[in-house]
Amino acid sequence: GSPSDFHIILNNFFTMLGLNLRVQKAIKIYIKDKFNISPDEFIVAEFLNNSNIEGIVAHDEDDEVVLLSEAEKYIKHWRNAQFIRTKGHGHSLHDLDLYSKIQKFTE
Repeated sequence: GSPSDFHIILNNFFTMLGLNLRVQKAIKIYIKDKFNISPDEFIVAEFLNNSNIEGIVAHDEDDEVVLLSEAEKYIKHWRNAQFIRTKGHGHSLHDLDLYSKIQKFTE
């Protein structure tokens, strides 16, 4: 899964690269100037409010990379999405039962 809130992705990126606060601020300003939206305002799930597209949101309870609450944000806003919660697969979601559900959905 991926976070709904862009600032979470960005902060993970900053941490992974060990960027100092000055560089972090410059990147946030660049994003705001380039896309006319600040990272704190960019929430993917909210773009799904008016979507009629059907989809699947799958997330594992044991995901240590992205919190389950991020998947729940998608479901809250995406009324035509099916939520599949798994357990014991972590972030990779390698699960034959899940693959089967996705295949059935796409048929």
